[in-house]
Amino acid sequence: MKPHKSIVRRGINEEPSEIIPDAQINPKTIDKGILNEVLVLRKHGVDTFESCQGGVNHSFPEPTIKFHGDRNEGIRVAYICLQEFLSITEIRRTFSIENEEITMPYWEVVFKSEIPKGQLFLDRKTGTFRFNSDVSTH
Repeated sequence: MKPHKSIVRRGINEEPSEIIPDAQINPKTIDKGILNEVLVLRKHGVDTFESCQGGVNHSFPEPTIKFHGDRNEGIRVAYICLQEFLSITEIRRTFSIENEEITMPYWEVVFKSEIPKGQLFLDRKTGTFRFNSDVSTH
């Protein structure tokens, strides 16, 4: 089965090849590096509520989408991602703490990052950052 052109993983700064209409979201408010994945999940009726393309100066280190759903929704989203040739690495059920109370659970799906892994180090003498990609990620 050949993937549809709108669901092929592209580079972070490329425009999506096709916008799937959705009255609930404004594509201009979504990071370009995760827009395609959000639109694919929304097309399948997934209730997404937050997304990030990941990387330096972003909320998540990897491309991540948060979505609502019962205990079976994570399995359904994993199936959708695999059928649509999206490169997922994790599906997580998450409980956050707000005002010292556990919130209702939500899901997160994490996608393979096109951004190299590593660490940024501050050179205090020059005031610049240096990227070290030789860091082991266990």
